[in-house]
Amino acid sequence: MRTGSQLSKTLKAIPLWGVALCSTSTVIHAFVGPSGGISPGPFEVVPLRLPKLSLKRLCHEENARDYLFPGVAEGTKKRGTVSVVEEWLRKGLTIAILSGALAFAPCSVQPSWAENFGSMSDEQKAVAEAWRIVDSTFLDRTFNGQDWFKLRQDAVSKKYKNMEEAQAAIENLVGGLGDKYTRYLNPRKYDSIFNSATGNLVGVGVELSTTKDKSRVVAADVEANSPASKGGIQPRDVFLEVDGTRFDDGTATPDDVASKLRGPEGSKVGAVLQRAQTVAEKIDELKKKGAKSFVLDLRGNPGGLLPGGFDTASLFLEANKPVVFVVNKKGVVDAQQTLNDGIDLDSPLAIYVDGNTASAAEVMTAALQENGRAVIVGEQTFGKGIVQTIRPLSNNNGGVGVTVARYETPQHHDINKQGIKVDIPVPADCESIDALVCLPSNIFKKL
Repeated sequence: MRTGSQLSKTLKAIPLWGVALCSTSTVIHAFVGPSGGISPGPFEVVPLRLPKLSLKRLCHEENARDYLFPGVAEGTKKRGTVSVVEEWLRKGLTIAILSGALAFAPCSVQPSWAENFGSMSDEQKAVAEAWRIVDSTFLDRTFNGQDWFKLRQDAVSKKYKNMEEAQAAIENLVGGLGDKYTRYLNPRKYDSIFNSATGNLVGVGVELSTTKDKSRVVAADVEANSPASKGGIQPRDVFLEVDGTRFDDGTATPDDVASKLRGPEGSKVGAVLQRAQTVAEKIDELKKKGAKSFVLDLRGNPGGLLPGGFDTASLFLEANKPVVFVVNKKGVVDAQQTLNDGIDLDSPLAIYVDGNTASAAEVMTAALQENGRAVIVGEQTFGKGIVQTIRPLSNNNGGVGVTVARYETPQHHDINKQGIKVDIPVPADCESIDALVCLPSNIFKKL
């Protein structure tokens, strides 16, 4: 972090686009957006004493060069942050940072964008909000080589006849970023993602999928501390019945189960589950039966949540082995490595993958391959090595899905759009659910 004296050389007496002070009990975040290159940071209505995580989400700190000033907010009055900010903005102020303290002096430049924000139409505000979410979180800071601020100016200054036109503008704005996972979600699509089987069910916290033969609906992953987790649901549990409706006839889809799991907030739902063995339990059982080598079949595995892939890889690795690096838009790396020795460090191991093996399943595959623990057979994987978040727009205007980080393998390879190359190619025309029927007998010689 820069010191106050260093900041004063950079920010002293520069005209403002806007200043937002977001208070906690100990710090004030100051966001500055001059015309000379630091991005404009729209101010938000932020109540006092919010946790820092909420502030980071509500305030446009990411691309506006945030600075923290310990102790400044201790004397903040109950009158509220935003009313003070608006008063300062109306007077047309500049900001100077002098030896770690905030100092304000009048200037002749009016922050027109901030003054006009209140006079925007609801449609223009929706467009501005979508732009701000993407601007503060998107992984590609070149914004696909576009003049991102001019796009905002053009989109927000346009007059829209109705919200449908504004939503179309948001779709075009976000669609130009060259990332199919960063996209506008209209209200129906946004609700569908949160209430369907392909994502997290609101208020439940379980991701649904099907068994390999499509005959059963299973919990692909369960969020920690979610209602599903507290209710005892575990990954790989098979849903046989939900609230009296049977789902064990081989025809049920994840959406069928999801429709029964949904309900008003606070309502209760009953489920009958069949618990599958964990990988650790299955390995132990097979060893007792005399198994000496193992195949993990990840064909068609979409990955689920990252912890599932991490935990499974950890079963076969020694302590302190790298599993995955998560890199955000600022280049900050979250290095995740094993904490303890796994349950099996020596048995020959093969991972069977195909073109639909993706995301966390690829993370696990790369971890075992690049740590020299497993041979990879099948065909090149899908290549989804990025992380998304979904942010809602105000007033039920849908939401925006944004790519916010990417995965790197233990050897710092970026698998996104490339996938993982296999060690032993196996044609994809084998449809047997029994992996051993499809694989050649010499797959373990590669180890």
